[in-house]
Amino acid sequence: MRRQRRRRQRMGMAGPASTAEPAPPARHPLRVLVVAHVFHPEIWPELAECIAQIREPRDVCVTLVEGPAGHLREGILDRFPEATVLTVPNRGRDQWPLLDLIQDARLLEGVDVVLKLHTKASRHRLDGRRWRRRMLASLSGSRSRVDEILALFGADPMLGIVAPTGGLLGREFWGGNTGLVQDLAARLGVPVDLERTFFPGGSMYWARTGVLRALGALDLVEQDFPAEPLPSDGTLAHALERLVGVVATAQGLEVIAADEVSARLARIRSTRQPGDDDGR
Repeated sequence: MRRQRRRRQRMGMAGPASTAEPAPPARHPLRVLVVAHVFHPEIWPELAECIAQIREPRDVCVTLVEGPAGHLREGILDRFPEATVLTVPNRGRDQWPLLDLIQDARLLEGVDVVLKLHTKASRHRLDGRRWRRRMLASLSGSRSRVDEILALFGADPMLGIVAPTGGLLGREFWGGNTGLVQDLAARLGVPVDLERTFFPGGSMYWARTGVLRALGALDLVEQDFPAEPLPSDGTLAHALERLVGVVATAQGLEVIAADEVSARLARIRSTRQPGDDDGR
């Protein structure tokens, strides 16, 4: 915990975040924070290309697992001088590093939308590489893709999360995590509606800041996450992957897939009055 406090002091952060909150009115242009977690260093170039598609100014925070990925620090700062780069223990997969950051409320101050990425290898799947690249491409594979997603966040205050194409998952993918998710939701004081809740499978997504800020109230610590190796289901990390959808739904926000963005944005623009602007 001393290491965590030192990291927070260096970043100038303090204090846990509050629980669920309504989506704020859209401001333009939207301020974006990218949070990228790197365990597999050979996959980092794919994440870097996705980050590069986001127009500046943008905020970037990269967590590197000590040992496997620590050597990437200088290269990351060369390409993204604005980035905050932290070395973290191999605990809680991509979920604990994210929570550790957002539990320090100042990181999210002034941020409208967060893009969460990680070096997902999925080596248990024959199509793991193709699956990851398809997710990344649908979320941030081009500047036009990013602009369209941000335009929809700006135009639709009820949008909470954009999941990857093919990665919007429902009750049939809760596996052995239902009890854990319900326990975590109870700590936040939010209901769990299994029939209405969808979550971004693969744990890469765009999210309105208020959704992630609410998770900070869990006040978890590193020791809450079991040491590696982890089973393929039923852990705290797997429950948190699903909880983000629960929180968005409880806030009255919608969770959609990236392949729904274009049609949705077109419908909104078709009803816009002259002079309206979505900021993109």
